[in-house]
Amino acid sequence: MRQRLSVIGLDGATFRLILPWIEQGRLPTLKRMMAGGAWGQLESTIHPLSPQAWASFMTGKNPGKHGIFEFVEHKPCSYDLCYVNGGCVRGKKAWNLLSEAGKRVCIINVPFTYPPEPVNGCLLAGLDAPGPRSDFCHPPGLLHELTQRFGEYQLRQDPYRATPESYLKEIFGQFDYLLNVAKYLKAKEAWDLFVVVFESTDLVQHFYWHYAFPEAFGIPPTEKKALAEAILSVYTKIDQGLNEFLTLCQADETVMVMSDHGFSPCRKIFFMDSWLRQQGYLAYHPENQGSYWMTRTLHLGFQRYFPKRLKEYVTSLVPGLRDKVRSYLTSTPIDWRHTKAFSLGIDSTNIFINVKGRFPDGIVGEGQEYEALRGEIIQKLGDLVDPDTGEKVVQRVYRREELYEGDCLNKAPDLLVTWRDFEYNTRRAYGREGDDLFGSSLAFSDVSDHSSLQKSGTHHLNGIFISKGPFIRQLEGVQGARIIDLAPTMLYLLGERIPEDMDGTVLEGIFKDDFLSKHPVRLRSPGLEKSPAAHSYSEDEEKYVKEKLQGLGYVD
Repeated sequence: MRQRLSVIGLDGATFRLILPWIEQGRLPTLKRMMAGGAWGQLESTIHPLSPQAWASFMTGKNPGKHGIFEFVEHKPCSYDLCYVNGGCVRGKKAWNLLSEAGKRVCIINVPFTYPPEPVNGCLLAGLDAPGPRSDFCHPPGLLHELTQRFGEYQLRQDPYRATPESYLKEIFGQFDYLLNVAKYLKAKEAWDLFVVVFESTDLVQHFYWHYAFPEAFGIPPTEKKALAEAILSVYTKIDQGLNEFLTLCQADETVMVMSDHGFSPCRKIFFMDSWLRQQGYLAYHPENQGSYWMTRTLHLGFQRYFPKRLKEYVTSLVPGLRDKVRSYLTSTPIDWRHTKAFSLGIDSTNIFINVKGRFPDGIVGEGQEYEALRGEIIQKLGDLVDPDTGEKVVQRVYRREELYEGDCLNKAPDLLVTWRDFEYNTRRAYGREGDDLFGSSLAFSDVSDHSSLQKSGTHHLNGIFISKGPFIRQLEGVQGARIIDLAPTMLYLLGERIPEDMDGTVLEGIFKDDFLSKHPVRLRSPGLEKSPAAHSYSEDEEKYVKEKLQGLGYVD
């Protein structure tokens, strides 16, 4: 029997919402899939951030091998940052291997697949594509076909100039568009592997969590029912769309539903740069302090005391004013020759050590000095407590080699901080934090001058995994499933050998015994792989990607 597989990615979907809503009868399609198949939590990467999670999904490898850790990375021997994309992912993806084996694949909207690689089938890149008019489609002629049928292709919606009401409409619109594209391409051919990712769950949870669960933030409920029920509405719509998609699947086809990470409320913000400065690990040039503190004080007063309409009027008179002020406050020249450690990340918290030889003005020696500094920072962060609760807030600080291994380990942060139940995040304060190290997540969650959205939901380690098909057993509570296990599991189900350099393993426990006995897992040498020809964005493309990621709250 020919095996076929469809994978539906629900970015950020979480059982903490799905299970209660299934009990209430709200999600009948997901309930039916779970009742007839195998399901359980799917462990993401640390950090559970889209770039490294989706790269791990497609390669079956840890970030130390595929080389993706964040939305940005340091240029070699430099403090400067550049934006990463799918062209930076090292190692072959599952669909590359299947294409080489002569199988037909259709890949739609998977983040970090730009620029699109030639595959035996079609590929429409996702989040990292620089706009709907870029070359994000393979084969190129397919884009014309889709736009003729459905209108201009809709990539991930940017909340940069949105209101909560308008953005919710955009989320629904983009889902409808992508579902129509997926159903159209699904019906065109009996694909061996079909993958589509819907980002609606991620977007609505980031910006509407406080409307759905105001008690988590100590705020009164909203009087706007559409906002209070925004997350449920999106899940309900996805459940209905999933039912439509399943009608196009063959009887002998296996279907997987997965997410790259889960979700939780982000209750508080921690100002890591301020903490590093207070601890003496980070310093600024003394000659810049006067202008910095004056700008900081003026900005603080402007934010706190000016009425909203007056602020909007001032910023309309001087376009880009706030971005320029933010840029100045966040990039005030760091005195690298007196800085031992610095941070990077918003939805993740990474700390880099200013090591001699790795950075131009590095001051920390390798070996004993490096290890002693990492140990000291780990100990101090481990003692950190929330002043409002008296409870420790750091779950664990990892050394990079505790999480990753491979040729790209040198690109990884030196320390990775995980917060208690992932309910804290880091932000740069733009001069608003005073001497406090903690702040309200809602007070520091605005995504732009032009948007009234607030970012209140954050990524969690545990995503979802559901699978149903002729070879899948009924199994409630799949144990130990990780996102890096999905690539080898996809290859196994489709009859291919598993490269020995994959870190993930086949999820054998989800398969029926007779299928396992007839189809033992087979390994093969990974063979020689070329390093990726990293794709650099043009100036305009980088501006587009930067604005999109800033609007989503992923980068400063």
